[in-house]
Amino acid sequence: MNNEDIKALDLDSDGRLDADYNQDGIVTDEEVELYRKHVVHYFDTQLKKDILSLSPEELVRFFEMAEKYADIFMKLFHKGNNLFEYILYGDEQYFAKQDPHDGINWDYRCEIVAQYKEWKSNQG
Repeated sequence: MNNEDIKALDLDSDGRLDADYNQDGIVTDEEVELYRKHVVHYFDTQLKKDILSLSPEELVRFFEMAEKYADIFMKLFHKGNNLFEYILYGDEQYFAKQDPHDGINWDYRCEIVAQYKEWKSNQG
């Protein structure tokens, strides 16, 4: 999703653009950046927490789904989704290595990837 797509979102159909936080009719680059940060925070924090709180049976189903449709998920979600990068490229920091820059925690290991590896190693 590019900045212009984000600027045009009105997900609640209230006639006001979602990225226009101060509702002045103008969506600024700063508002788009803030919106992007909220989306990334959701995926990096809340969604990971939700996945890790699945029951063991649900987690198996999630891993099966993730493995089967990883290529589709990568098209839908932002770069930096460790599980899908690991499934598709064998490296949970694949995209970070494609664009190295300050602020990347190279020591980070995703708990979801660790659990996926354990699940995968137990598959016959």
